Amino acid sequence: MDKKKKDVPLIILKSLEKFVALNGKQFEVIDSENFLLKIIEKDDEPTFYFNIEKYEPKNGVVISTKPKSETQQGEHRALISVTQLETQIDTWLNLVAQYKATHSFYDDPIVKAFSDEYFADFEIIEEDVTPLTTKQILFLDEYLEYLDNNIDTHKTEENGQAIESIKQDISSLRKNLTTKSKSVIARGFANIWGKLTKLGTEFIINFTSEAKRELVKQSVKGVKKLAAFAIDAVISNM
Repeated sequence: MDKKKKDVPLIILKSLEKFVALNGKQFEVIDSENFLLKIIEKDDEPTFYFNIEKYEPKNGVVISTKPKSETQQGEHRALISVTQLETQIDTWLNLVAQYKATHSFYDDPIVKAFSDEYFADFEIIEEDVTPLTTKQILFLDEYLEYLDNNIDTHKTEENGQAIESIKQDISSLRKNLTTKSKSVIARGFANIWGKLTKLGTEFIINFTSEAKRELVKQSVKGVKKLAAFAIDAVISNM
């Protein structure tokens, strides 16, 4: 993160202190040149955010958030006092949690079921905020590159849109390898595999076989006994 602690007024830091331990668990802090703080929901496709735009000692804190409330899902911008900041963040976190917990017709229960099954295989808790090592990053990027380069060979008029969605997920996950925690990366792989599995058995055989998933799982977990020659062997036979 480029912004330093001493770049932010102490009164703001004190107001945010109780939320520091939640970073990487309930939300993620994103670098921002324009704002004092930019927070996004912890999600594979984040759309909700809480921004602390600026602090004016005479007036208060300018915030912008999404969603605004239970009845309005759009952006909300407001000038509040510093004493209201903690309550505003708590309210936003509660709204985001309710969105995640509420079942809807817009969810894909099949993909979610497969994704949850794959994520459980990683045996990583959602709260794990430790990063990947450089060796893990390089191997996982190679596997994702393989997926991206070969998935098009199975593209048809029927599954074209779904494959394009998966390729976007692959691109996003590759960018996240160096910046996100193990749990976020594991969830990213699980979601990609879930979408591939829904496309049919040929995708399971070619891209999400147990051997390939096991190698990725062990790499994310950082199992030291995973030998380099084994990685090369699997990649070369993909």
